[in-house]
Amino acid sequence: MIVPIAWRDSHAVSGMRSEQRAMTPLALNQYIIRYRCDDRRGRTALIVEDPSGAAYLFSGGSLQGRLRGSNASTRLHKRLARLAQWRQVPRVAPYSIDGLRQMTR
Repeated sequence: MIVPIAWRDSHAVSGMRSEQRAMTPLALNQYIIRYRCDDRRGRTALIVEDPSGAAYLFSGGSLQGRLRGSNASTRLHKRLARLAQWRQVPRVAPYSIDGLRQMTR
């Protein structure tokens, strides 16, 4: 099940109060790109993974949902495969939310 999440700022972590977020290490706000999709209008969507292995759809400048569990990014890719043509991306250094926004402009 994909769980919708609300993000108040680029450093928010779902389910944490603001004082907990202030003490969250920067590494928790980093995402590894696993799949990429470009549409005909030149817009880019990404499937990204957080340090815990949860997968998210990153589109329109924000994280759109969360899927937890083993192989979450692969399972999210399979769910979204009928909607678009996704390309797998090799694991490289993680990006912040702002970095993902820059990449998808």
